[in-house]
Amino acid sequence: MQIEGSLLVGMTVIFATAFLGGLAARIIRLPPLLGFIAVGIVVGPTGLRVIDNPDVVHTLAEIGVILLLFSVGIEVSFRDLRELGKPVVFIAVGQMLVTIGLMFPVGVLLGWAPEQATIFGFVVSLSSTIVVLKTLNDRAELRSLHGRILTGIMLVQDLAFIPMMAILPALGGGGEDIAMEISLGMLKAVVVLGATALLGIKAFPWLLNRVAKLGSREIFILMLVAITFVTASVTHAVGLSAAMGAFLAGLVLDESEFGHRALSEIIPI
Repeated sequence: MQIEGSLLVGMTVIFATAFLGGLAARIIRLPPLLGFIAVGIVVGPTGLRVIDNPDVVHTLAEIGVILLLFSVGIEVSFRDLRELGKPVVFIAVGQMLVTIGLMFPVGVLLGWAPEQATIFGFVVSLSSTIVVLKTLNDRAELRSLHGRILTGIMLVQDLAFIPMMAILPALGGGGEDIAMEISLGMLKAVVVLGATALLGIKAFPWLLNRVAKLGSREIFILMLVAITFVTASVTHAVGLSAAMGAFLAGLVLDESEFGHRALSEIIPI
């Protein structure tokens, strides 16, 4: 078997330096994620260029994020998120509107056009879902009250990304009917998320039950990975983040009898 040299070297450097960075961060009592980010900057294309192929980094990172968000989704209770629905939506939307409102004049003061200042506000108003959820997961706080509230806020922000993406072409002069673009984007999101939830509640448990009866752990794990990446690919194809699709798949799968088993199988990966 032959492996492309640059790919093999890249994977070796990535995993070795990630281990060292995470270990160093842990020793000085910092979250391992900070160590991963630090060594990534150092050896990446913008640093020492030990890894000079951004595609390799991006692909491996995307795979890791998808699997992580799937496992986080299984650990989060869908019932708890529903109970926190209205307050979470109010907090998330309010935070984004306030942030955009504060950043817009900052952009104007920097000499940017109103369109550029608006985009700047969009960017600043969004948080990194993967960083927040990873930190909560490491601190075993996903099921705490503040952990559930933050998880809900991240979901609302991910959904808000859809109308933001629809607005961007109009801000650049490329969109003739902004209301139509936003409505179409939201419609696609509702259809895809609704279909994923329906499959997760009805089809996934039935399929996993059939596969589990085969008595093969390998096939069961492959089924979980397939569900994760198929869902992530579908959400990505309609303009949502792939990580959000994986998170939703884990979220609805947690409601089935296979939630705990799925989590125990995915975490080592």
